[in-house]
Amino acid sequence: MGFCEAVAALEQARWPDGFRCRRCDCKEYGLIHGRRHKRYQCRSRRHQATLTAGTILEATKLPLTTWFLAFYLVGQAKTGISSLALRRHLGVNYRTAWLVHNKIRQAIVGCLHQSVVVKGRHPNELPEFRWINMVLSNLKTSFSGTFHALKFDKYVDRYLGAFNYRFNRRFNLAAMTERVVHAICSCGARPERVLRSAELAT
Repeated sequence: MGFCEAVAALEQARWPDGFRCRRCDCKEYGLIHGRRHKRYQCRSRRHQATLTAGTILEATKLPLTTWFLAFYLVGQAKTGISSLALRRHLGVNYRTAWLVHNKIRQAIVGCLHQSVVVKGRHPNELPEFRWINMVLSNLKTSFSGTFHALKFDKYVDRYLGAFNYRFNRRFNLAAMTERVVHAICSCGARPERVLRSAELAT
């Protein structure tokens, strides 16, 4: 995916009905082209915003094409991908790979999941529970084979949430990158100090 395609995909995910100012809700805007990013300036009060402001990507120095490669890799990996492997694919240092990885996890963990109440029925009677052995097997493989330095007690919600997100969408991998992009746009900015505190947003 090229830069222009990445920008267009992010614009569509963030503003499916066209630009809307976060501060005054104005739809009219002008563009200001800078060295790194174009800025959207609302015509009502002249508030400015970039495409990534207010999202997980806020203040990023990585090219959008690198982020989209990360979206693809994280979304397509059946048993997950480690930050070390992500570092090799993206060509960045480990700290950057860890930050990118955990920002993506944070965004997809924030997605809503529907719980199932069995109400006295045997789980084998419900189609949702027929996959449980496969889920547990994949989860075990993911944790033992992919993540060799797993800090489970600190980041358990992100690891399980990311696994759950991928498993629930496993039958439509072609749409996975687009879904991750939508999750990214729905999650507010998360600086490194917040991610390292291991406190999930509510």
